Amino acid sequence: MPKAFQLSILLLTEDSGKQGYDTLHALTVEMLRLVDAQARLTKENLDFEPLQNEQARLALRANTWKSSESRDEPRRVELVRTIAGKLMEPNGFVFFHFDGDRRWKKRRDSENTVKFEKLIKSRVELLLRMQLDKLGVRGRELEERLTGRMQRFCPLTPFYSIESWLFQNTETAKRICREKHNGRDLERFEEWEAARQLLDEVEKPKEEVCLRDGHNLELAVGSFPTQPVFEVGKSFTAAIELLKSCQPLVQALGSTHSNG
Repeated sequence: MPKAFQLSILLLTEDSGKQGYDTLHALTVEMLRLVDAQARLTKENLDFEPLQNEQARLALRANTWKSSESRDEPRRVELVRTIAGKLMEPNGFVFFHFDGDRRWKKRRDSENTVKFEKLIKSRVELLLRMQLDKLGVRGRELEERLTGRMQRFCPLTPFYSIESWLFQNTETAKRICREKHNGRDLERFEEWEAARQLLDEVEKPKEEVCLRDGHNLELAVGSFPTQPVFEVGKSFTAAIELLKSCQPLVQALGSTHSNG
C-alpha cells in the first residue's frame, strides 16, 4: 500500500532547464515555512513529486502550455489530466510555477495569467466536475468538494520572472558575482539589497546581470531571505498570501505539528 503523506505536492514549472524542478522545490520549502513556521516538513509528512507523464511534461514548456497551435493541444490535455488526477488524491496538491512576464506594476496586463485561467485552470475544474459527477457526487456536495480540490491548485507567479525572486538572495548573488564574474554587477545587487522592491519592476532581470539563469538553484538553497522578500509586498508576497488562504494546505501543515 502506498505511504499516506499529510501533503503530497506535484510541483510543476515551465522552466525546462536542468535546475528548474530543484529550484522550485527549494523555494517551495521556504515558502511553506513562512505559511506555517511550526510545520514539520519531514519526508514522513511531505512528499514532493516531479511530473512523470512525458507528454504532460512536454506541455509544461512556456511556449507549449499556453500555445494556440493545434499540435500542442494533446500535450496540454495530458497536463490537465495529470493535474486533475493529483487533485483527486486525498492529500494531493499541485503548485504550478509560471512567470508573469510583466513588471509587477503591469501585472494586470499579463497574458500568461489569462491563458493559465483559460487553458489550464478552467479545464482542470471541468474535468474534476466530471470525475466527481461520475462518482455519484451531486448538488451542494459536488460544489463543496470541487471548491476544496480547486483550492489545492496553487499558481506561483513571479513578476517579471523567477529571477525576480532568486536575485533577492543578494548575499549569495554577490558571492557568485565576485567568484565567477569578477564582481561585474556588485553595485546592481547592492542596489537591489538596499531597495528590494525594485526587483519586481525590472523587465527581464536575468538579462540585466552576469548571473543570468545559470545559478538559480544555488540562489534558492543558499540562505534565501524569505521574510525580507515577503515584506516587499509584491509578487512573492502575493504567492505566500495565496498559500496562506488555501485552507486545505493550512490544515495539512497543521496536522504535521505532532508528527516527527
